[in-house]
Amino acid sequence: MTRCPESEKLQDHLEGLLPVEDRLRIEAHLVICASCARERALLQRVFGALESLPLLAPAPGFTDRVLARTHPEPSPVWTRAFGIAFGAGLVTSAATLAAAVLLPGPRGWVRALAGDAVAAVGELFVFVMTSLNSALLRVVDLFAAAGGLLAGLAPIGRALLAPLQSPVIVSVSVAAVVACALVLWWMRPRESRKGVSRG
Repeated sequence: MTRCPESEKLQDHLEGLLPVEDRLRIEAHLVICASCARERALLQRVFGALESLPLLAPAPGFTDRVLARTHPEPSPVWTRAFGIAFGAGLVTSAATLAAAVLLPGPRGWVRALAGDAVAAVGELFVFVMTSLNSALLRVVDLFAAAGGLLAGLAPIGRALLAPLQSPVIVSVSVAAVVACALVLWWMRPRESRKGVSRG
């Protein structure tokens, strides 16, 4: 048995949501359609039963519990700053690597500036790596029985220092460090014009 299409509008009719012409049409239809008249009577009983139920107030803390489950606390500012800095460093590194691979060659002043920056950062990086390597070798020297380990670490140290010979790798590293430092500097807390600190 197929359901009367007009029955879909019975609930809106009982709630008074239909325009005047639709309401009059449904009332005329209810006179000739026994199925819709029965369904309207059932809906009226359901609505009456629902209206007779008492209105209960939620338990204390109900709203807070619902909000805690649906809207968790936002992540701390430092995690967002770290994510943005990491993303900026990654994009800068990728752009630098793409420029180094795809461009035929930078202009003279850019080359000189980049060379000076790469040399300065490269020297600093070599100094740090040499210091770390030296400290590691001293620690290994304390363990005379670990001569085999010392022999195995020397090629690793050379392998770690080998990428410093490539200006592309050094320039990508420098660009990533500078981008991360700039993003962290930009995201520092500072006073706004209204006297409220931005976190």
